[in-house]
Amino acid sequence: MKNTSTADVQKFRYDSALAKYVVDIDTDILANEIVVELSKDGQTVELSCSPNDIDDLKSGFFYIIDKESPILSNISDEIEPKEMCDVMNELLNSSTSFKETANMHSSALCKDGKIIYLGEDISRFCSICKAIGRCVNMNDIPSKYYLCTTGRINSNVANKIVDSGIKRIVSKSAVTDRAIGILKENSIDIFGFANCRGINMY
Repeated sequence: MKNTSTADVQKFRYDSALAKYVVDIDTDILANEIVVELSKDGQTVELSCSPNDIDDLKSGFFYIIDKESPILSNISDEIEPKEMCDVMNELLNSSTSFKETANMHSSALCKDGKIIYLGEDISRFCSICKAIGRCVNMNDIPSKYYLCTTGRINSNVANKIVDSGIKRIVSKSAVTDRAIGILKENSIDIFGFANCRGINMY
């Protein structure tokens, strides 16, 4: 199943010459959404998600839930702000689904200024699971990398990052106070509002 579909739409726009709203008939590209049931060792969960890369979603979800990650120390090496901003720009430009629908999140495990494992989904959490799951399915270790994501970071996402073993997260969006507290308590570096103009470190 594809990530996107189309729907007919009536678009209302204000015509200043006529001094009223007029209707245009057009076609919109929509993000597709499904509900999947993931099961492992007697655990079952339903998630609303995009229809792509379900195997990666499952692997990433249970990797986080089962707290399987070894913690690696070398990820604490300093990374220049420019690298994180450049990777975020690459992440934003790589998502054709977002450009088409304005309704997708992207997340990636990154290292040395490169996107290594990418996940895309209508759910910010599922996009993170897909990136982590892709890494796990390649017999790699997520905590070797830092996470870049387009989604905001709240306490729910922060707790999942803690359980994943990842020690640095870079977001295009905002971070809540509770998320900052959770991440700092677990010695995880947190950066927000990453874009071509700069980045915030909390």
